[in-house]
Amino acid sequence: MKKLALLFHVLTIFSCRFSQPPPGTYYLTHITIVDVTKGAMLNDMTIVIVDSTISAIGSDGEINIPRKAKVISCKGKFIVPGLWDMHVHLGNATSSALPLFVANGITGVRDMGTKSFDSIREWRNQIHSGNIADPRIISSGPILNGGHGLPDYQIGVNTAEEATRIVDSLTGIGVDFIKVHSGLTKEIYYAIARECAKLHVPFAGHVPSSSTSVVLSGEEVAEAGQRSMEHMLGIPFARDTIQAFQNMYPTEESLKHLFAALLKYGTYITPTLSVYAIPPDYKSISRRQDSLMKYISPVLISFWNSQTGDWPERDKTFMNWLLKARMNMIPTLRDAGIPILAGTDTGFPYVLPGFGLHEELQYLVAAGLSPLEALRTATINPAIYLGKQGSLGSVENGKLADLVILNADPTIDIQNLRLIEAVVVNGKMYDRRALDNELLRVSYQVKQTQ
Repeated sequence: MKKLALLFHVLTIFSCRFSQPPPGTYYLTHITIVDVTKGAMLNDMTIVIVDSTISAIGSDGEINIPRKAKVISCKGKFIVPGLWDMHVHLGNATSSALPLFVANGITGVRDMGTKSFDSIREWRNQIHSGNIADPRIISSGPILNGGHGLPDYQIGVNTAEEATRIVDSLTGIGVDFIKVHSGLTKEIYYAIARECAKLHVPFAGHVPSSSTSVVLSGEEVAEAGQRSMEHMLGIPFARDTIQAFQNMYPTEESLKHLFAALLKYGTYITPTLSVYAIPPDYKSISRRQDSLMKYISPVLISFWNSQTGDWPERDKTFMNWLLKARMNMIPTLRDAGIPILAGTDTGFPYVLPGFGLHEELQYLVAAGLSPLEALRTATINPAIYLGKQGSLGSVENGKLADLVILNADPTIDIQNLRLIEAVVVNGKMYDRRALDNELLRVSYQVKQTQ
């Protein structure tokens, strides 16, 4: 009898232990998962989140939910991986932009050039502490460019020896990759590429060119190991010569060679279609954005104003043509299997932090991608590019809980990505009320600095 009583006592202890979920555990029930890898919709699912991780996923009835568990019913809701904006400039946008990303479902950003990497590191440390709702940050620090009199977020590199030293220095302070710009000479560019290969640090950015010639081709930068080509530079229809405006389209053979190189070396393309869409129409765009300007730092607005003086009226026709030409190339890239990344160039004129990614995805759909294909450019494609597909980029068991809960299906209409009910950042959930409070806080901070 004593043995039976002891056995019953032990079983009772274990039963109680397993009936109580660990602290930091909650259950999302009756939710539809958008499987971005397979293109499937998984209906009426339960997702278990423990601390920062998705610990289990199952259909209704497969997951045993303890009696005192925290359960959040998501009937009629859809869940997607946290979004990434793969081309931002946080130094220009300022730290006030960080909550705007999360409020728009963006849980990760790739910073493509900021004056002070110390600022990036400080923001990243705050994020890792778990005290604030900000996105993950991958950053290059300052941009490497050729010449003198450059903006303060760029470093002038004028010899191959300088290139080697600067790459060593930036790598030493912990940048995630090196950003290259258009003004580099071929010699300096290759010196950067060699040192990056030696140190096993990625590099990405522009394809070097001048106002009259192409310094390096898309094939050459892919072969050199450049991980991504920004703004579709190096892809036909870049503004390399005025002849491009005269419909001198690339030959099928030239595209074949270019695409073969991009595929062989795993080079990604970040179109940043907004870069081409905004200059010819920025005055009317600014009027449409008026209700959102309360969230934008005066420092960023001042930077915008310093830039738009370089946008003469006579460029409107060309820029409209160039946008159309760039959009026409998107399905060709897709059909060739070239991976595309969603990026906005946030930090530059009239690209609103956070909000701008939804505009970019809308342009990608208008260019010919399906809503699901566009969604992939901001979820699984960035994860694969960053080598983080084991932990990010899709809603799967064992991955980090960076998630967006939506009120409508984004695979039917990409605009449904704007209908955000909640955002989960590293396991911490911010519901609609919390997100609205974050926006209110940002607007108050902006007002205080005006």
